[in-house]
Amino acid sequence: MEQETYYSLSFKLQLLTLVIAIVIGYWQYTINKRLVTLQDYVAIAAVPGSDGKIALLNTGGTNIYLYKIDLPGSIESYDFTSKPRLLAAKTLEKAYYWIDPPININQNEGFDFKIYLKDEFNNKWISEHGGKCIEKTITNNQDGTQQVKFTFKVWSYRTKKYAWRL
Repeated sequence: MEQETYYSLSFKLQLLTLVIAIVIGYWQYTINKRLVTLQDYVAIAAVPGSDGKIALLNTGGTNIYLYKIDLPGSIESYDFTSKPRLLAAKTLEKAYYWIDPPININQNEGFDFKIYLKDEFNNKWISEHGGKCIEKTITNNQDGTQQVKFTFKVWSYRTKKYAWRL
């Protein structure tokens, strides 16, 4: 009888150990899955440059490719669908991508713009930003052309996964 009790108790302890191992394994899997998504996040920061341009900085944890910038009234067409621009991850301030602010903006006027991105895993993203012209100065050059300089604020709203089509 003692041996049957021993086997019964041993079986119950082994079954309990199996259940605990499965629960701990599931928790570990959930934590690891979350950590992977945290290290591969996508984020873009827009900051004003000292020369009147907007600097785009990859503040995320993965390389991203710039496909299009939808900026109202922009002189330059920022459509890179044939050859997207790389914004490398973990380069801090060394890998800015500079864009011109909207030219048709007046002093104290705000603007919004969107950036269409793909990460290195081929996921599509949209990054939303805004800005406000604080000061706009126009100077006449000797050759008769005008030069426009801006001082402005720029901020970032969010970066979200979005299946865009260009």
